[in-house]
Amino acid sequence: MTVEKLGRRVLLISGFGLMALSFGILTISLTFQDRAPWVPYISIACILGVIIAFCIGPGWLGNLWLPSVRCNLPGRRPLYLFCVARDQEQDIQ
Repeated sequence: MTVEKLGRRVLLISGFGLMALSFGILTISLTFQDRAPWVPYISIACILGVIIAFCIGPGWLGNLWLPSVRCNLPGRRPLYLFCVARDQEQDIQ
């Protein structure tokens, strides 16, 4: 899996970095969209870049921290065990 090869830190930093870069270019392209007819296409590419960067970076974090947000303290451990078992089952298939 990619997470084991690259590590979580690298994926998070690269995902957030690409998102920041895409948002920066998106801001510039929206500012100058009236200058040339091809500039709005850059905006579309930047939005797709944000989506891709989110999937690379923070998109997969929901499985790690959302169980602790969704339940109170007494039910947290069984929910973690369920999420780990579910993720391992998906990796096998």
